[in-house]
Amino acid sequence: MNEKNAARIRLVGNALVDQVMILDRYPREDEELRARGFQRRSGGNACNSARWLARHGHRVELVAALADDAEARWLEDRLRSEGVDLSRCQRHSRGVTPLSSVWLAEQGASRTIVHYRDLPELSLSHLRSLSADDVDWLHLEGRNCETLDRWLTESKPPRERLSLELEKPRPGLEDLLERVSLGILSRAYVRKIGEDARECLLRLQHRRPWLQLVCTMGAKGLWLLDAGGEPKRLPAPRVVENGDSLGAGDVFIAALVAARSRGRGLVEAADEAQRAAVHHLEDGEERSL
Repeated sequence: MNEKNAARIRLVGNALVDQVMILDRYPREDEELRARGFQRRSGGNACNSARWLARHGHRVELVAALADDAEARWLEDRLRSEGVDLSRCQRHSRGVTPLSSVWLAEQGASRTIVHYRDLPELSLSHLRSLSADDVDWLHLEGRNCETLDRWLTESKPPRERLSLELEKPRPGLEDLLERVSLGILSRAYVRKIGEDARECLLRLQHRRPWLQLVCTMGAKGLWLLDAGGEPKRLPAPRVVENGDSLGAGDVFIAALVAARSRGRGLVEAADEAQRAAVHHLEDGEERSL
């Protein structure tokens, strides 16, 4: 991509280290099982999306909380080497880099994740130092919701260039949809709130007629709802049976945001994003995310 035409995208969210055990099958309780592979990967939704965007020629800023430890320095070296701008991250002298222990079991294509976090979230004072006027798109990972809401209320960034990820239910998360033009929901989100995807999209847009919504459904494709339209179901371009799905959702979000930042319509952008996620699953180009 020509640098002059590359979108400048800022992602606000989480950065951590994934410690990935690759297993033939999921272990039974109290069983000792030998992993056949181990990887250390960058993790965190916004972090993974930022790396994909940088790899595909976009000018990317990641705004995340970083600790002052060896794991954070490893993360920073990895991200900077791929072109992710970390100059607006908030650095904490206390706390440690968040970690995830990830078990990927090929039999059944399951993954189990245990998180450990002892690091403050991004502060309101730090977010106040940011401006949305110098970027083409601002994407928010749906966490730290009270602080994000206060920041958006004060700063009033242009709604038409904002997106929000809703990965899991959190207090105040849906209220943030008032501030954005695009909401991206996970299958787990609608499952946990006890709705099906179609009815969830209709409910969320009812009071927000400007809102565009996408709900990813894995191998079943996705649901989307354009502003003023009716819910549509898009099938997956093709189904990948045994791909490593870790990070595939973050690739989808990155590609969707990139397409929308270039002015693509919602259906076209979602189709591009699906194809990017399938490529991640099939070819492993992004497997080191």
